[in-house]
Amino acid sequence: MKTYRSHILLITALLGIFGLLPITSFTSYNACEFANNNSIYIKDQALLAYEADEFKMVKYHAYKALTGIERAKNSFKDCGCDTAIESIDRTKLNLKNATKSPSIYDAKTFVEIALKNTALSIDALTKYKKNSKSTYGEGFLTMNTKQSKVIVNDIMELEGRTLSDKIENGVAKFQKSLENMIASNDCATALNYVQETHETSSKKSIDENVSPGKRHFHKRIKEVTANALTKLKDCK
Repeated sequence: MKTYRSHILLITALLGIFGLLPITSFTSYNACEFANNNSIYIKDQALLAYEADEFKMVKYHAYKALTGIERAKNSFKDCGCDTAIESIDRTKLNLKNATKSPSIYDAKTFVEIALKNTALSIDALTKYKKNSKSTYGEGFLTMNTKQSKVIVNDIMELEGRTLSDKIENGVAKFQKSLENMIASNDCATALNYVQETHETSSKKSIDENVSPGKRHFHKRIKEVTANALTKLKDCK
């Protein structure tokens, strides 16, 4: 199964082939950004658990935080910040203990520890991002060989076909990677990504300075992202 980073790199490469977006415009959608956003969500849920007056609500928000950790596990792995991974693993352990606690006092004790570890994770990610000079353009160099080969082979499949075939093949690969990206990340960040891509493709699809072939590709991407936006309509 492809990880989050390979999904985004494939999307970037496909869009780059047809001139939809510059590769550097995807820098803000890297795995560390997703990991950080999910850490904030986890912290917020853990804080709600800690501040809850009812035992059942402590457990409810602890479970919500655990769901956030599960959703973010690939992002943490792809980001590569070991300190953040260790901290979030400790958060997960303490939240699990909170859900199994016999009393609200015990549960909140574990949640408090989880909060501290989540804060450490956020701090580690912030420092890691500042120290990292990598972008998605350089991301091809930092990926493992297997991931790189998968993406290169996907792109090379576009060679030797008619323009129409290339466009439809590119759209199909874009749609598959987009669906995987949406499914594996939080709603708000996915919505932001889809909206920006949809707005850009909408403009390019009617831009007379763009070739007919590229305008058609942008039109198809606009249709795909419009469908994705419909599915994300309840996202807040």
